[in-house]
Amino acid sequence: MNRLAIFSLRNRALIALVTVVVAIFGGIAMSLLKLELIPSITFPQLVVVTNYPGASPVIVEKEVSTPIETAIQGVNGLESTTATSQNGLSQITAAFAYGTSLESAEQKVQLAINRISNLLPAGIEPQVIAGSFSDIPVLQMAVTSDLAPDQLNQALKDIAVKELTKLEGVRDAAVFGANGEHIAIVPNDKELDRRGLTTTDIQTALQTAGIRIGAGSVMSANGELSIVSGTPLASLRDIRSVPVTIPYKPPAVTVPKVPDFPTISVSPRLSGTWSLDELNGGECIEPYEPGTTPASYTVVECDIAHSAQLVRVGDLRTDAGIPIYPGDAAIGPVAMGECISSGVISATAKATYPLLTTAPLLTTDFFYPTSQTQWNKGNTFYYCIAHSFSVEPVTESVAGSRVNTVVPAAPAIPGSSATSPSSFAGSTTTPTTLSVTTIGELSRVSIQPDVITSISRVNGQPSLTLAITKRADANTVDVSRAVVAALPAITDLLGNGTEFTVVFNQAPFIEKSIESLAIEGLLGLVFAIIVILVFLLSIRSTLVTAVSIPTSLLLTFIGMWASNFSLNILTIGAVTISIGRVVDDSIVVVENIKRHLSLGEERMVAIRDGVKEVATAVTASTITTVAVFLPLAFVGGLSGELFQPFAVTVTIALLASLFVSLTIVPVLAYWFLGDKKPKKNVSTKPTKPTKPAKSGLEDNDFLQRNYRPIVRWTITHPLATMLIAILTLGGTLALAPLMKTNFVGGSGQSTITLTHSTPGGLTLMDRAAVAEDVEAKLLDYPGIETVQTSIGGGNGFAAFNGQAGNIIYQITISDEVDADLVRAEVTRDLETITDTGEIVSAQGGAFGSQTIDITVKAPSEETLTAVTAAIATAVTETKSADSVTTSLDDTQSYISISIKRKEAARYALSEVLIGRTLTGLIAPTAIGQVVIDDVTMDLIVETKNSPDTLGELRKFKLTTPLGGTVLLSKVATIGITETAASRTTERGVLSASVAVTPTSDNLSESTAAVNAALASVTLPSGTTATVGGVSQDQVESFQQLGLALLAAILIVYVVMVATFRSLRQPLLLLVSIPFAATGAIALQIISGIPLGISSLIGLLMLVGIVVTNAIVLIDLVNQYRERGGSVIESLLDGTSRRVRPVLMTALATVFALTPLATGVTGSGGFISQPLAIVVIGGLLSSTILTLLVLPALYSLVEGRKERKATRRAQKA
Repeated sequence: MNRLAIFSLRNRALIALVTVVVAIFGGIAMSLLKLELIPSITFPQLVVVTNYPGASPVIVEKEVSTPIETAIQGVNGLESTTATSQNGLSQITAAFAYGTSLESAEQKVQLAINRISNLLPAGIEPQVIAGSFSDIPVLQMAVTSDLAPDQLNQALKDIAVKELTKLEGVRDAAVFGANGEHIAIVPNDKELDRRGLTTTDIQTALQTAGIRIGAGSVMSANGELSIVSGTPLASLRDIRSVPVTIPYKPPAVTVPKVPDFPTISVSPRLSGTWSLDELNGGECIEPYEPGTTPASYTVVECDIAHSAQLVRVGDLRTDAGIPIYPGDAAIGPVAMGECISSGVISATAKATYPLLTTAPLLTTDFFYPTSQTQWNKGNTFYYCIAHSFSVEPVTESVAGSRVNTVVPAAPAIPGSSATSPSSFAGSTTTPTTLSVTTIGELSRVSIQPDVITSISRVNGQPSLTLAITKRADANTVDVSRAVVAALPAITDLLGNGTEFTVVFNQAPFIEKSIESLAIEGLLGLVFAIIVILVFLLSIRSTLVTAVSIPTSLLLTFIGMWASNFSLNILTIGAVTISIGRVVDDSIVVVENIKRHLSLGEERMVAIRDGVKEVATAVTASTITTVAVFLPLAFVGGLSGELFQPFAVTVTIALLASLFVSLTIVPVLAYWFLGDKKPKKNVSTKPTKPTKPAKSGLEDNDFLQRNYRPIVRWTITHPLATMLIAILTLGGTLALAPLMKTNFVGGSGQSTITLTHSTPGGLTLMDRAAVAEDVEAKLLDYPGIETVQTSIGGGNGFAAFNGQAGNIIYQITISDEVDADLVRAEVTRDLETITDTGEIVSAQGGAFGSQTIDITVKAPSEETLTAVTAAIATAVTETKSADSVTTSLDDTQSYISISIKRKEAARYALSEVLIGRTLTGLIAPTAIGQVVIDDVTMDLIVETKNSPDTLGELRKFKLTTPLGGTVLLSKVATIGITETAASRTTERGVLSASVAVTPTSDNLSESTAAVNAALASVTLPSGTTATVGGVSQDQVESFQQLGLALLAAILIVYVVMVATFRSLRQPLLLLVSIPFAATGAIALQIISGIPLGISSLIGLLMLVGIVVTNAIVLIDLVNQYRERGGSVIESLLDGTSRRVRPVLMTALATVFALTPLATGVTGSGGFISQPLAIVVIGGLLSSTILTLLVLPALYSLVEGRKERKATRRAQKA
C-alpha cells in the first residue's frame, strides 16, 4: 500500500482533482439516496387467503384450510405452515427461509393449490399474497365530510384516489371503511314457478350475459381488424333485459291400451348395483362425492311397480300426437323394450313375461327395420314391449344413503335389442324455437347498500380511511410530502366540509430520526476533531487529518448509491458509527509524518518514510475491521436482513478511509505540514530505516514521559500484570448476569396501537357502543392528538390486527410526551374495562412483536383448551407478565344447525343440500360483477323470504327434492353455541398460542420466568408447549451472531497471520478481545441499556477495532526488533511512540460515538445507541489493557524466545 502513497505524491494534481470529483459526485449521490425508516425487507412468507362465506371455523378448517395446507407441504424451501380458520375465512401462513425467491415460491404454492381445486368447495378462489415493508402504508388518513358515507366513498374514489395515484412514487390509494353497494336481484317465486324456472336459471343467464369474447380477426380495406363478440352490461336496464330461456317440456305420454294384448304386472323389490346407463338419474342411491361420475350407483331398497304390455308401433304417441318409436328417448316413466322381429318373441322375453306367449301376433313376413321411417310401411305393423314403472321409496331408508327423486329405467332384458334407455339415443320432436322471458319479468333488480361489516371513526366521528402505499423504488419521504402537498387542492375539489386527518405518517419519524442521527454524527465529528487538536496541538495537522472524515463519507455515499441502498436508521447509523473510525487511519499517518518532520527530515522524505512505517499497520487494521463483517453474510433471519446493509455501509466507509489516508492525506501533508520546502529533484526512493534511539523519543512529551515508567513496570512484572488483568476480567464477567437483554429496543415512534378484545356475541353496533367509552377516555389523556377506531376491520392495517371481533385503536401522540409512558398509563387505566372485554395488547414504539409466545399443540380440541388455559393461569401468576392473552380468548356465538340425518333422509335431504340452501338464502354470494357509471358492483341473487331471526330460522320451510316442504326444525336441531373465533393448525395439528407481554425491558428475565411457569404445568400425552415469539427471535439471533463473532475472531487471526507472518504473535494480539468485553459489560450495566442484537453487532465491530490498536502497537515494536533492538528496548520505544496515536484513535472514536451513546437528540437511536455504548465501553477497556497488558504478555512470550536464542548462540 506504500506504493499508492508514493503514486499520490508523484501525482498531486491528479489527487486534488480526484478529491474534487469525489466531493461533487458524493454530494449528488447523497441527494439521490431514498429516505426510508428501515431497509426494505421482503419477508419470506406467503399468505393464502380464502373466503368461504357462511362457513363456521370447523367447516372452513375441514373443507379449505386442511386441504390447502396439506397440498403446499411439498413446496421447496417451506419451513413451516400455520392455518387459521375463522368464520368464512381461511388464512394459511407459509414461512420460507430468508433468501428464498418469493416469486418462484408463490408460483409453486399457486400450482399446488390448483392441483386440488376440485376438492375445494365450489366457487371459492384462494389468493396467494406476498408482503414486504413496502406494503406498509406510507400515509394513512381519516376522512370526514358532510356527505353521506356512500357518497363520500364514491367521491374519494372518483377524485382523491385518481389525483393521488398520479403522484410520482404512489403505488395505490385505497379507501377503507366504506359501505359499498351491489346490484340485488330478488326473484319472484310465483313467476318462476309459472314458467317452470328456478333461481339457478337466473344465475346462469346472468353469468353468461355481457361477456366479451375475442373471435379472431378478418381482413378489410383498412387492414386486419379484430373481432370482439358480446356487449357488456352497463346499466340496470341492461340487466333487466337479459333473456332467460324457458326450457322445452315434452308433453305427457299417452299409452293407449291394446285390448288384444294382456298387461303383465309385477312388483319386484329391487336392490343391488345398477350401471349409470341403467338409471335415468337414480332414485334411492348411496352417497357419492359431488362432481364425480362413478361407474355405478348403489340402489337402496325401493318398491318399484312395473307393468309391461305389448303395443303396436305407432299406437304409442305423445299428447301432441307424435308417435314414439324405438330409438327415441324414454319419456317420463315409459321406456320401449324389446321389439319383435318376424313376428317371433324371443325365448328370453317369453321366460320373463310368460303371458306374452298367449298373445295373438301377426305372422305376415316382414323385415326388421333399420331406420325410423321404415317402422310403418303399408299395413305391416310391428310390436314392442312397453315398460312402465312407478317407484316408491321404502319407509326406512338405509342409513347414510342419499335419496334423490330420479326414476330408474327399465331393467335390462337379456338378449333384447335395446337394453336400457341410453340405447334410445334419439329424442322426441322439439320445436325449432324456444320461449324466452327476461330477468326483469322474473325478479326485482335494484342497487342496494352492502351489509355493514366495519366501522371507522376518528376522534369519535364517523370517517373513512385513505391509505397510501408507495412503489418499492420510491422515496418514502418524497411520497409523503407530495401527498400532503396535494391534500389542500383535493379538499377543495371534494368540498362539502371534507377534512383529512393524518393518523399515521412514516415521513416525520424518518426525517426526525435521520436528522437526529445526522446531528449526533456532526457532533461526533466535532468532538473527534477536538480530540485530534488536543493531541496534535496543530491546527494544520488537525485539518489535514479531519479532511479524511467528509471525504470518506462522500465516498461512502457513492458506494451506497451504487449498491442501491437507502438512507434509513440503519445505514445512517452505520455512517455515524463510522465517523469515529474513519479518522483512525489518517490519525496514525499524520501523527507519524509529523514525528518524522519533528526529527528535521526533509518534507518529502519525512512524508514518504512516515507513511511507509505505518502503511502495513493501517492496511492490516482496516482489513481486520472490515473482515469481521464477513460472517454477517451467513447470518439468517431478520437480524441478517437488517444488518447486512449496515455492515456493507461500514465496510465501504472503512475502505474509503484507508484510501484517503494513503492518497489524499499524504498530499495534503506535503502541502500544509512543515516549514521547509522540498529540494528540487528529491529522490522518492525509500531511505534506510532509522535505528531505534532515545533521540527519537520526545522527552518533553507528557504522554511518553508518564506512560514509559508504567509500561516498564508491566514489562518487568509480566506475571503480576497478567494476574491483575485476569482478576479484572473475571470480576467483570461475574457482573454479566446483571445485564438486561432484549431483541430490538423501542423505536420511539409517536403512534400506539391498542387491541381491544370484546366478548363473543356482540354485534357490530354493540362493539361500536363499547368503543365510544374507550375513545372518550383516550381523548382525555394529555398528549394524545388523534384516536382512530376500526371495528370489524376497515383500515390499512386491518389484515394484521387479529380477529375480526377486536376493536383497533390507532393513537397518535404528541412529540412532547413519552410514547412508552403513555402506553403504560393507558394499558393500566383501561384494565377496568372488564364487562366489555379487555385491552389484550398495546403495541407501539417497538420494532416487531414484543411478546413472548407459547405455542400449544394438542391432539384434540378439549385437551388444547384445557392446557392453554392452565398455561395462561400459570404464567399470569408470575411477576414478569404484564398481560397474558390466548388465541382462544376471542370467542364468538353462532347458530349451530345439527342435521338429523335419518329424518332428513326421509325427505331426500342431506347436510350439504340444507347448508347450501341456507347459504344461498341468508348469505348469497356474488355471481359476477358489472360496471355502471365507472363503478364496479357485485351481482347478487337474493331472496325476499330469508329468515332474519332465530325464530324465523326454526320456522323456515325447506323445499324437498321429492316435492313439498318441511320445517327446518323438523330435520335439524337449532341452537346457539359459543366457540373460539378461530381454529389454528400447524401442519395439520391443532394449536393455540399464549401471548405474554413482559413487565420489564429485561427479556431474558421474563423468558426465564415464563419457562419456569411452563415447567410447572403437567402436559397430557401427545401435547407440546414451546416458547417462541420475541424470545425465540432473540435466542436465534444471539446464537447466529455468537457464531458470527467466533468466525470474525478466526478471520481476524488469519489476517494478522498474513500481516505478521507468525502464528504466535497474532494470538498475543487477540488478548485485547476478551478485555474489550469488560468495558462493554460494565457500561451496559451502568447505562441500563439492554443487550440486544445491536449490542452484538457492536461487539462484532469491537473485534476489529480493538485489534487495530494492538496491530499499530506491535507493528512498530517488530520494526524496531528487525532493526536490531532487544525485546525490552523495542517494547519501551515502540509502545512509547505509539501511545499517542493509539490514544488518539481510541478517544477520537469514543468522543465521536458519545452523542449517539447519550442520545442527545432523543430519537432515532434505538439501533445505534446500544451499539455505540458497547463500542465505547469495549474500546476504553481494551485500549487501557492493550497499552499495559499486551506489552507484558509480549515480553513474557517473546522475551523467553529471545533468551532461548541467546543461550543457543552462547553455546554455539
